[in-house]
Amino acid sequence: MKIDLGRTYNSEPMTEKVDKKEKHYPSLYISDVEDKELAALPYEGTMTVRFCKTSSQVNDREGKKSVSMTLDIKAILDVEADEEPEKSREAKLDEIAEEVLKGADKGRDY
Repeated sequence: MKIDLGRTYNSEPMTEKVDKKEKHYPSLYISDVEDKELAALPYEGTMTVRFCKTSSQVNDREGKKSVSMTLDIKAILDVEADEEPEKSREAKLDEIAEEVLKGADKGRDY
């Protein structure tokens, strides 16, 4: 089964300036997990997870049905890296910050 979670905001009012034609995706935030493999996740790829659906709601707006839900992610079972696309500005800045921190650990001045 393949479900595309991306959505566009063509007709919805937005408080932030976003490209209404571009697809936007839900985020998964993981915190305070001590696992070296998690830290080594590729920039982009395919992931298989074990989950538990904790809540679900079907919305019907003007005849268009959509679903909202909350999932507890229990485990990451498999990860396959995609070929690395050109990195985003944020990813490039993260790499620079890592290099600066590594240099600081070695007593270098930046």
